[in-house]
Amino acid sequence: MQISKPVMHGVCALCSLGCRPSDRLLPVREIAVRMDLPPEQAAKILRALAGSGLLETRQGRGGGYRLARSLSQITVADVARALGAENNRNGARMWNCPVDPGRVCSVYERLRDLQMSFWELMGNATLESFIGTSAESAPEACLSLSLRKAKAFDDPMRT
Repeated sequence: MQISKPVMHGVCALCSLGCRPSDRLLPVREIAVRMDLPPEQAAKILRALAGSGLLETRQGRGGGYRLARSLSQITVADVARALGAENNRNGARMWNCPVDPGRVCSVYERLRDLQMSFWELMGNATLESFIGTSAESAPEACLSLSLRKAKAFDDPMRT
């Protein structure tokens, strides 16, 4: 199983926001720089996260994004679902066994079980576990997600 780039970017964006005071809104442009993405691509990810209730947003001057709930209440599976990944347990196609056409392929069943285990693992992984409960408790994580990119954002020569 592979975690898509948008899901990775979404997790990083949420963790970065989790390292900030909860009342501070960050504009798309600043988040995009921290994610090292074009603003349009970051905005698309942020809109999906907001649409799923993981982020709050405010338009206009002083607007931006902030977490809608704490990192301890957001899992990697939440982010994956918000960005279009699906857990296909119920809608999964059953493949016929090439050896015994009347049966479901046991290889397929094992692969489906592995996929379900992967989703269960993502469902148990809170974003808080990635960085801790605050910037003070996980300085390296917040630095790598935010402060390192902040220098680029503060550079007036960057376009």
